[in-house]
Amino acid sequence: MPVLRFERLGPSLARLEGDSAMGFYPAAEAMRAAIIMARDTGIGSVGVRNSNFHGAGAYYVNLAAEAGLIGLALSNSFPKVAAHGGLLPVIGTNPFAFGAPRRNDEHLLFDMATSVMAGSSLRAAEAKGEASAEHLTGAGALLPFGGAKGFGIGLMVEILAGVLTGAGFGPGVSSMYGATGEPGENGHYMMAIDPARFMGLETFLDRMDQLAALTAASGGNAALPGANRHREAALSAVAGDSDSRGRLCAGCGFGASVRNELSRASCGGSLIHSFVQVIHCRYLLFPALRRLGL
Repeated sequence: MPVLRFERLGPSLARLEGDSAMGFYPAAEAMRAAIIMARDTGIGSVGVRNSNFHGAGAYYVNLAAEAGLIGLALSNSFPKVAAHGGLLPVIGTNPFAFGAPRRNDEHLLFDMATSVMAGSSLRAAEAKGEASAEHLTGAGALLPFGGAKGFGIGLMVEILAGVLTGAGFGPGVSSMYGATGEPGENGHYMMAIDPARFMGLETFLDRMDQLAALTAASGGNAALPGANRHREAALSAVAGDSDSRGRLCAGCGFGASVRNELSRASCGGSLIHSFVQVIHCRYLLFPALRRLGL
């Protein structure tokens, strides 16, 4: 097992050394530490360095929401997105996720890449021969979403998750697809905020209900982010899937053969082929890791 090392930098601030572990482990531990600090001081922030791909950020902000806290999860990745007006890749798709607690575990969960499309979506489109030139520069790099606005948000993620934490940034982050024998050097930034410090938690939840009602009343199929995930989890539970809530943030589960493969795999060191293949097939590892106790 990798050995994580925490360094407390202040009452509400810490840094975690990831020991080249798969990103799921240090990222989850970082958010758990942020939650503990937020309960103590009102806010907690943990930067992670020497990590790898951490999967869906919604998982981590859901940890905060389940604890009655607001969560923010940022992670950088290997360069494949051009600067606004540029041609060559400068930063990664640099996803960020945001979560806020609601009643009945129907938490607001928002998770997105800061590029015009996610890297996995681009790979799937390329495999089908459906990649569109409108999403790419003339040199083949992904465009940031929303032009300069998206690139600015991608830079925010790069600074907080990479530059600030001491992790790799720009070309200092390796691709898990092309360099499976090397650590990724990804960085993450996890934050938790206690809304009860601003008002009573019940008052905050009342106000979240009001916001959800305003959104739903705007017409069409409008709803707060996360509503579809919760609806699918509820439908799965009715159909007899007792672990549907555990897969809420991943969107899919694992069969026994995949779980057995993961149980044989090492969690530390370089990115091994079995993990890369699972991820490449668009599996997200959180439910399996939770079942295996990792």
